[in-house]
Amino acid sequence: MKSLAAIFVILAFIPAAACAARPGKEITVNTPDGWTLHGTYYPGRKGMPVILLMHKLGSDRSEFIPLARELSARGYNVVAYDARGHGESTMHDGRRETFESFSDRDFEDMTTDEGAVLDYLRRNGAGRNVPVGLVGASIQSSTGLIYAAKHPAVKALVMLSPGLAYHNIDTTAPMRQYGERPVFIAASREDTASYEAVGVLSGLARGPKKVVMLSDAGHGAQMFQKDPKLLAQVADWLGEYLK
Repeated sequence: MKSLAAIFVILAFIPAAACAARPGKEITVNTPDGWTLHGTYYPGRKGMPVILLMHKLGSDRSEFIPLARELSARGYNVVAYDARGHGESTMHDGRRETFESFSDRDFEDMTTDEGAVLDYLRRNGAGRNVPVGLVGASIQSSTGLIYAAKHPAVKALVMLSPGLAYHNIDTTAPMRQYGERPVFIAASREDTASYEAVGVLSGLARGPKKVVMLSDAGHGAQMFQKDPKLLAQVADWLGEYLK
């Protein structure tokens, strides 16, 4: 009986969200320009916001598994997916193609991936009018900003290790266009280009903003491993602005 009581005491101190996490399911999304994208969808509660998790250059969706699980446990509809030319998403019009052969325009076209994944979710139960949040790392913080600037359904944007001109993708004009919507920007101080970009982009942001500067924390979602508090900060911030 004592051991049973101890188990109940332990369970009482486990956060409810941690107990509510749902397993992800594999999805396939076809883009209008011929890419086949692979992702993991963590269904949330009906009517809850949708959040896309977008990895850095040369990586894949696995880097966002911890954040995906945390957000799913909070009831959000979450998708982490491999961008075109990355991970499992290397089939383009029936041919294998990877990001190593991309032009600058090919990288900017990653915004098409974001739209295709959101359309898939809307057709498959997430709801057509729910708020959208985007979390992008490195170059996909740039494409996330571009997409958000053009789509008012995006109500909150997280930029991890942003740049001003990754592969010649300008982020200053889209930040102005993003308007008064909220943005969360984080980088590590030794990551010089991103550190400088945070100063410029946060200065251009006109809405609510949160800036987090870390030290020796790496690049993109790698910062979650070096400083686990950042993951909770991102999840809490999305909870504040995605309503």
